[in-house]
Amino acid sequence: MEDWVKKIVDEERKKRNVPLEAKLLNGNYYLYHSTSRYDRTSKKAVKVSEYIGRITRAGISEKENDARSIYEYGNSALVYSLSGDMIARLKRYFPDRWPDLYALSMVRLIEPVPLKSVKDRWEKLSISREIVAHLSPNTLTDILRDAGSDMGAQMDLFQSLITESKKLAFDLSSIFSRSENLNIAAKGHNADHIYLPQINMALAFDLDKYRPVFLKPIEGSVRDVKSLRKVLEEIHFDGILVLDTGFSSQDLAEIMRMEMRFIMPLRRNQEIIYGIKIRLDSVDSGVYYNAP
Repeated sequence: MEDWVKKIVDEERKKRNVPLEAKLLNGNYYLYHSTSRYDRTSKKAVKVSEYIGRITRAGISEKENDARSIYEYGNSALVYSLSGDMIARLKRYFPDRWPDLYALSMVRLIEPVPLKSVKDRWEKLSISREIVAHLSPNTLTDILRDAGSDMGAQMDLFQSLITESKKLAFDLSSIFSRSENLNIAAKGHNADHIYLPQINMALAFDLDKYRPVFLKPIEGSVRDVKSLRKVLEEIHFDGILVLDTGFSSQDLAEIMRMEMRFIMPLRRNQEIIYGIKIRLDSVDSGVYYNAP
């Protein structure tokens, strides 16, 4: 590799903060984003490259965005100004994939387009000139598979958010699916009383900082109480959990045996478990507090 090419590649690595390499093809140098993914068939790491642009002595001549001169500014600028903390966490826990994960999240927040349209939608945003993301459909498939299977990085990210929380609201939602490739899709109870295979999504929400801090798919047949137990086994949280009446209608005694502090509204006909400290703030809306 010629010295001037090496210098440009080094500068682009620092600026883009992603793994890059130069390839010599037909006498010209081209810049590629290079990474690797685990191939479950061959059971080994496979190199993945995505073309960025041609390397010239003047810099990188990218094929994308060359003809565009007008961008959407307000929406992406607002989201970007509010997401500095989350970008820092993504850089820490997903250092090789953070630009792609952030760009995908921003696009789906602004407009929930299908994966095949994410790249085009991202290139219309002004922030795409500052953050270089690789969002082709094939690349997104690899990103979602790799990030989704990296449970260690996910849990570290969630735990970094939970550690700063004092009050968490916990709830369970259901997503219905007839896919034969989802092992956790199973028939179970849901608020809509629909008897179809479903996936339960456990969500914890920080009530002080007003942001989601935990998300986990759980087998569709798992009840709310058991899902809560599964989550508590994975996270370290010493604050107060806020639960809805759906939990009190199930096995309240099982919830009270868990080592946690919680608040939940009680039904008018709720049976009171003797030997536990009770505080009823009003007749209409009882509040159960499991004191330490």
